[in-house]
Amino acid sequence: MEFWVLTALALENKLEAAAEKCTEEAEEASLSLCADTFSAYEKVVGINDKKRRIVNMKVLCDTIENSLDTREAELLKAYTRFSASEIAEHLGINRLRVYRDIKRACAKAEKAFARIGFKKAEMERDYGDLALFVRTYRRIKRLKGRERASSESVEVSDGDKIFAADKQSVSTLFA
Repeated sequence: MEFWVLTALALENKLEAAAEKCTEEAEEASLSLCADTFSAYEKVVGINDKKRRIVNMKVLCDTIENSLDTREAELLKAYTRFSASEIAEHLGINRLRVYRDIKRACAKAEKAFARIGFKKAEMERDYGDLALFVRTYRRIKRLKGRERASSESVEVSDGDKIFAADKQSVSTLFA
């Protein structure tokens, strides 16, 4: 479910434009003189269903933001664009703390989703066939999976594991 939370936040700024595009497509389909009435009707209904799901995603974004404090919401939004190492470097904190804070914020957002009836199955059902959502979900899942897999663990003398810092500089990313 973490990836759906991140997908919603990654798309938040694009949702209004996507809904407007649906409105334009529906108007164009309804005015088409080449299509028979029934096929034009089916097309408009399909476009309106897509728009409904896009608008619902905006409600889910608002739900996420209302369930989190400002810092948690900003952290999750940053995590859709930057790695935990980049965020940790910018904030001057340990990367493990960033991961812990992200996990906690995602858990709170997931609970807020569940309160309004959205769990992983519902997200996949409602958004698993919309290209914009699927592409973003897969991109986030691939990038975050790669980030976690590439984290090198190093043994410390007391046996605890810590993660070696990534070598990429982020000084310009947060400027």
